[in-house]
Amino acid sequence: NEATSSSANALALAEAIAQTLADIGFDGVELDWEQSFDADGAALLLESLRTAWPNATITIAIGPAYGEDQEVIAQTLAAVEDDVDAFFVMSYIPGDQTWTWWVVPVPVTPLHGMPTPWGTTQAYSIDRELEVWGGAGVASSKVIMGVGGFGLVWADTNSDGLAPVAP
Repeated sequence: NEATSSSANALALAEAIAQTLADIGFDGVELDWEQSFDADGAALLLESLRTAWPNATITIAIGPAYGEDQEVIAQTLAAVEDDVDAFFVMSYIPGDQTWTWWVVPVPVTPLHGMPTPWGTTQAYSIDRELEVWGGAGVASSKVIMGVGGFGLVWADTNSDGLAPVAP
């Protein structure tokens, strides 16, 4: 986060990224900031990347919209929409997928929010993503949905041998 704590820092990082990638023949970059995500810093870096590398393809991978914090992130990143070619929404990351310490199989990219075996509704879905990003003002043509190419399996994390729901 220090690298994006100021405009000067973000521009220096962006210039280093642009120069390094251009030198090895890349024509763009995807920002995939997984840990300690800082939306303000990401917006500053995206804006700086566009300044440092005007003709690059610049994309950002972003986590799914579980709650209000993601709505704030979407609004912050929407402010630099003109600097970003695409927002890749990682809509394949399940939220609460446990029930009394069992990891249960749930759809990893549902089209609509749906009930879980334990009685809540999944907080993420393609519909929800489009609602959040569209509500923030991002053009739908710039929102790309990531679809998980994997599944989840039963796991008895507390070793009691009891399944949470019938198979």
